[in-house]
Amino acid sequence: RAKLRKLHSAIHIVYYFVEQKLGKLKTVGSDVSPEKAKIEIAWETPITPLLPDIEQAANQFLAEHHSIITKFDEVKPDLRWWICEQWKMPCGGTHVKNTSEIGRVALQRVNKGKGKERIDLTLAC
Repeated sequence: RAKLRKLHSAIHIVYYFVEQKLGKLKTVGSDVSPEKAKIEIAWETPITPLLPDIEQAANQFLAEHHSIITKFDEVKPDLRWWICEQWKMPCGGTHVKNTSEIGRVALQRVNKGKGKERIDLTLAC
């Protein structure tokens, strides 16, 4: 369960770094398991050349001890928010309380076919 929390929080953070690099994205899939987390995006070209920069930025951010907060919405009590610094998204999953709990991550591209890219995230112990 601890590994799942780390991966779940990390994939949210990586998503935002991917979005900073590529702009607003359409997510076409995602999954978090105890072994890895993944996001699939609608994107026409291979993202492999971008992954080293995204991975480096994400790992630097993770090491900076940023707080992660989950809280219920004040207007819609059945909605729960994941918040880390300037980023906020609806999420009812389990998360760490600080990015320093995650450690380093490794990213890998998986080609999902024309117009789709997947990023697999694993913990780099």
